[in-house]
Amino acid sequence: MSFRTKLEGLSTCLHFENSLQLILSRLFFRKSRFVAHRLGEVQFVADQQGGDECGLRPCLIEGMYEPFLQATGLFKAQSSLCVVDVGANAGGFSLIFAARKTPIKKITAVEMNPLTYSRMRLNLLTNFGPKAVPLNAAIGGCSMNLTVPFSSGGTGDHIKMVSKASDCAFSVPMLTLDELLDSEFNGQTIDLIKMDIEGAEWDVLKSGKCTRLRDCRFLIIEVHDNGGQGIEAFEKAVQPFGLLRVPIRNSGAEDVFLFSNETLNR
Repeated sequence: MSFRTKLEGLSTCLHFENSLQLILSRLFFRKSRFVAHRLGEVQFVADQQGGDECGLRPCLIEGMYEPFLQATGLFKAQSSLCVVDVGANAGGFSLIFAARKTPIKKITAVEMNPLTYSRMRLNLLTNFGPKAVPLNAAIGGCSMNLTVPFSSGGTGDHIKMVSKASDCAFSVPMLTLDELLDSEFNGQTIDLIKMDIEGAEWDVLKSGKCTRLRDCRFLIIEVHDNGGQGIEAFEKAVQPFGLLRVPIRNSGAEDVFLFSNETLNR
């Protein structure tokens, strides 16, 4: 780890109410894996060995999703929101709504890695109570069970990280997007779906089992290259669901895009 990276990490600690505790932990207790953070009324746990901070810091401190969320106008919504976080990691994106005190009707967060999921579950239930529905699952193009190798987790986990069955692996269900949304939001409009599933978004689209995108008002998604196919191909693929790209960008998140459902948002 470079000196600059260490300095940036220490600087990030200053944003939290328990900054002194976090700085001392970084300097003198590096082997302590699980570190509690407090940001206003929001409290959460991060695993320093599991890469949680690489997902939590961009969401809560660096404003990775801020331009896109501001463009949706959902922070000013008069009614409680239905939110889906696919590829939730330790719950950083969902916690943005807790930090902003945005009224939530239901927030469903999906994370594939069982260990990362356990921390995400704690973080969301701590801050949202029964309004949060944490799920240990993957989202892809079909329904099946995945054999996920044992690891502490990381923001780069993806469905191709499968392994042969062993004593050091977990069996995790993979659902289609329609299965997820039918189960959690049957007949309901979803205000926002955030999706970051490391390239599996193309499997979701190609499966044809993502028709419930029509019921989504906004989609914030990280689009990964797919054999030369980029955002233009993705944009064309979601147009039949009424989703049109909003010309909002963040130089700190060049692969993240916002789509608006023109039918639902008229």
